[in-house]
Amino acid sequence: MLGLLGWTVVDIVGRTFFNAPMRGTVELTELAVVILVYLGLSYAESRDSHIAVDLLYQRLGVRGRLLLRVFAGAVSLLVISVLTWRLFVYAGQLDTGGYTTGILRLPLYPVALLAVLGAAAFWLAVFANTAVSLLALMRGHRDGD
Repeated sequence: MLGLLGWTVVDIVGRTFFNAPMRGTVELTELAVVILVYLGLSYAESRDSHIAVDLLYQRLGVRGRLLLRVFAGAVSLLVISVLTWRLFVYAGQLDTGGYTTGILRLPLYPVALLAVLGAAAFWLAVFANTAVSLLALMRGHRDGD
């Protein structure tokens, strides 16, 4: 993230004061953001630090919260599975088609493969959190526990 920030600052300074922007800054920024987002998803999930609206959640007891977490986890696992699969197919299409960035001619499929890796790690983190909630629910946690 700091490298991306530094690159952008150097590009802005070069463009503004020397009329010499760095070639490919937009491309590199776009690719870096894709990598940071997909690789950061599993980290955020493992720390339970996603943005959430807890309007309903706070009104539920322990059992209700666990049920909601298991339900949300199951839906998330389904959505992330489809996302990961489609990203993998897309990475193959990028590789087969020889797609590259417009200016620097960097191949796009390695970035897509990193997104697949990040999505798969996200799936594993959601699975682990959902399993923990399901086990707690099965152990019989009741309201007030």
